[in-house]
Amino acid sequence: MKSPQILRAWFVLLLVTPFLLSIPFSSRAAAGGDASAQVSARMECATLFQPNGIEQTAKQAVPTQAVPTQAVSTRAVTAPAMAEIDRVRLREVFRLGDSIGDRIWPGWSKAPFAVLLITPDYEFLLRHPKPSADFTSLGYDKMLKSDVYYRKRVFPTHYLATFPAISGSMISTIVVGQAENTSAKASSPWVITVLHEHFHQLQDSQPNFYAQVNALNLARTITSTFRFSFGKKGLRATRNIAWPKWRQRNST
Repeated sequence: MKSPQILRAWFVLLLVTPFLLSIPFSSRAAAGGDASAQVSARMECATLFQPNGIEQTAKQAVPTQAVPTQAVSTRAVTAPAMAEIDRVRLREVFRLGDSIGDRIWPGWSKAPFAVLLITPDYEFLLRHPKPSADFTSLGYDKMLKSDVYYRKRVFPTHYLATFPAISGSMISTIVVGQAENTSAKASSPWVITVLHEHFHQLQDSQPNFYAQVNALNLARTITSTFRFSFGKKGLRATRNIAWPKWRQRNST
């Protein structure tokens, strides 16, 4: 007859054996001889004896594949900038105008000196007190001593003219292409021509200028849309003023 100690040992063995056999072979193999790893493997398999153990074990057994996050390439929208040569030319225009203008023509410095520089893609507006809503600010240019605004190009690049070019404003504006794209071709003739155009600004800024010119009956008057020509291409504008024929003939 076996002793109670032997019977007790067999009883414990019968209780423990099913649990040991329930440990998956892969878990035991992965654990190897590491005691702590074997304990972890047994802890994972113990979930089989919980009410939701099968579901939890299935979730753990299925590896989750990380989905790579696709980087969305965003192209930074950079504001356009005037070419350095254009800034130098305009600085010389303003420098000469400030230094000798009033000595030649009284009141020269009192006339608006608004300039719209035309480039192939953009237009840059300087020294204009009332830019229209289609312009975006580039900030203050210390070299040119002016706030600078830009918009997509509207006018031809060959212009060398002066007229109220900004929507909602009757301020006479020098509309000028880059030197290389105009009849001036080079810096010195271009600078002199822009100074000449400022003389037209001085004319246009006189009190009742447009009304008095219209009274001379030198131009066709079309009250809605009219065409006045600078070079081969014409410019369409909606102004309730007449453009004098002498200005058409003599405009640069």
